[in-house]
Amino acid sequence: MKQTLLSLLLLFGLLPFGVYAQTDYYDTYTSIHYGSKLKDGGSNENARFCQVKTESNIVRYSPYEVKEYGFSDGRVYQARDIQVGDSVRRVFLERLVTNGLRLYFYQGSHYRIFYLEKDSGHLIPLPKRDNQDREINYKEILSNNTRECDILKEYLYLINYHARPLTTYVEAYNTCEAKEFPYFKYGFMVGYVNTRLLIPSNVALEFLKDSEIKADGSFTFSLFTDFPIGKKGLSVHPEIQYTRNNFDYYRINSLHEAMMAINTSCITLPLMARYTMLASSAKFRPYLNAGGTFSWLIKNETTVLETALIDQGVVIEKYSQADIMTRQYFGYITGIGLQMKFRHRINLYAELRYGNSYAVTNNSFLNKGEFYVLTGLNF
Repeated sequence: MKQTLLSLLLLFGLLPFGVYAQTDYYDTYTSIHYGSKLKDGGSNENARFCQVKTESNIVRYSPYEVKEYGFSDGRVYQARDIQVGDSVRRVFLERLVTNGLRLYFYQGSHYRIFYLEKDSGHLIPLPKRDNQDREINYKEILSNNTRECDILKEYLYLINYHARPLTTYVEAYNTCEAKEFPYFKYGFMVGYVNTRLLIPSNVALEFLKDSEIKADGSFTFSLFTDFPIGKKGLSVHPEIQYTRNNFDYYRINSLHEAMMAINTSCITLPLMARYTMLASSAKFRPYLNAGGTFSWLIKNETTVLETALIDQGVVIEKYSQADIMTRQYFGYITGIGLQMKFRHRINLYAELRYGNSYAVTNNSFLNKGEFYVLTGLNF
C-alpha cells in the first residue's frame, strides 16, 4: 500500500513537468498558463514580447508583464534586466542552459550577446569582444569562469561565438566531462587508390567478354569540408577528388591477339555522412563515412590494337579508338578511419575506403571498383 501511495504521489508530482515540457506556456508573475498557443516571432521579437494567440487576435505581453514563457519545442525565454549602452532594459533572454552554470542569449535589432549566470544570480556579459579592452573576448571570460574543470582548457580553441558550441561548452563544464564540440573543418586528403575496371557481360568489345583488366594503382588527392550536424558526432562531408589511371590489357590465342590501353583523368565528388565516435581519449577518435559519388572523366582515351594471326604470316586487322567508358559515373563509397588530434583545431586522418561507380547511362560501358588508403589534415 505504501509503495502504491508513493508511486501515485510521484506521478502527480511529475505531471506538471510533463505538461510543461509538451505545451507552450507563459508566467505572468501571478499565475502560469499552460496549453496556450504562442506565436514564434523570431529572435528579435521573442526578446521584446511574449505573443499569445487568442481566437480573434494576438496579445503581446512585455517583460514587465510576463516573467517567463516557453515553447513546446523546449525553448524558454526569461525576463531579465541587461545593460545596453548607457541604459538598462528589461528584455526576454533565451535560456540555453538551465542547471548549474546557466547560459542566456539576447538578440536585438543591432545587438546580440550571450550571458553567464552563476548561483549569485548576477548576469555576466559574454561579448564576442570587449569594447573597452579589445584584448578581452568571450573565450577569456569563459576560461575565468570555468577554471574548476581542467579538461575544458583545450576545448576553448574549438568553439566559436554561436549558440550550439557555447551551449555544449557550458553543459560540459556543469558535468566536467568531455563532450563532442562540433565545428566546421576544411582540409585535404592524399593517398593511394587501387582501381579495377568491371566488365559487363554485354561489353561492346568482343575480346573483353569473360576477361579481366589488370587493376591500376595511382596517386589521389582531394579537398574536403566537414559541416557538423548537432552534437552527436554527425557531420556532412563533401569532397572534390582527383585521380589519374593508366590501364593495360593483353590477350592472345591461336588466331587472335588484342592489346588495349586506357588512360583516364577523373574528378569525383563524394558526398558523405560522417559519424565520429566519442572515445575516452580526446586524442584518438575513430569515424565512419558513407555516401554517394558523382564522377566525371575529364580525360577518356582508349586505344585498341587487334591483330589476326594467319598461317602464312601476321596481318594487322584493326587499330582504333574505342568508346568503352562513359564520361559520367554515379556510385557509392564507404570508409573507416581514425582522427588524431594534432593541435587545437587541427587533426590528422588515416582512412580506408571502398567504392563502386556505375555507368548508369549505358550498361555496356565499363564500371569501376576502387579501394583507397588515405591520410590527410584539417585546419
